[in-house]
Amino acid sequence: MRARALVATKSVEDWLASRENTSAIASVHKKSCNMINGSGRYLTLALAEVGPGPFTMIIEVENKGFNDFRGQIDAGTQVSFANNSLSIGELVIRTDQYVCWESFVDWSKFSRFTDHAWLSNLEHFVRANAPISSLAWLLFENYTNPYIDMARKGWLQLQYGLENHSIARVLEGVNHLAGLGIGLTPAGDDFLMGVIYGLWMNFNPSLANEWSLQVHRVAASQTTSLSAFWLEVAAEGQASKPWHDLFRAIYDMNQEDIRWSANSLGDYGHTSGYDALAGFLLASTSLMKANNIFD
Repeated sequence: MRARALVATKSVEDWLASRENTSAIASVHKKSCNMINGSGRYLTLALAEVGPGPFTMIIEVENKGFNDFRGQIDAGTQVSFANNSLSIGELVIRTDQYVCWESFVDWSKFSRFTDHAWLSNLEHFVRANAPISSLAWLLFENYTNPYIDMARKGWLQLQYGLENHSIARVLEGVNHLAGLGIGLTPAGDDFLMGVIYGLWMNFNPSLANEWSLQVHRVAASQTTSLSAFWLEVAAEGQASKPWHDLFRAIYDMNQEDIRWSANSLGDYGHTSGYDALAGFLLASTSLMKANNIFD
């Protein structure tokens, strides 16, 4: 079975160039699969409907009926490299004619951005659409269950740390949220990824990078390797396309596009997108309050 790469990123290029012979399939899903190399770096293969991401290579399979990686690729399968191609079992992917997608967000344009009119729009959207099991309910209701109660202490410490510019208190909150939940990217980590993007949008790039790297450092040892890698690339200022779309809509103050982008993020996982949006809202609201933007 043959395929060709359509879209990739600089991270994907570096992964392919490393040609590490210990690279293998880490997990397989319907529309994507994750590969990990000997250095612990990930590459995600995905069909076009998944969309670009920081370490995603979008592929097109010659078999037009192909729409599910499951049953075609097994976890643990070794990856092999050849000139301009990548082989996984019987799947051979040509890798020399893709379009390179920029995964780094242009955070500099937010350096003098003080308009908070977008916040209520995004908050209303999340309130109306977040699943009841999402950590988003920490922000809006006195809803309680053992899972939410575990997250609440971390959320309150994060809020205090962000409002008072205390990285020590922020990291206490990270300790409570990192690895909280189930799956390859637990809900607590998704929440922290949203917090990281809030740091990038509301701090200068140098400080955002400094704080974000510390969030990643504390969380990485408490969660899955894939989730830790997502937090790492977020800490570098990279994001998937729906986040790029949301940041662009916020900058343009396009309220319709804000809701559209948030809806796209909400489609990620059972609650992953809404958990991340909740972290983004918490960080943005707290840092704007600290900077007296609401005055």
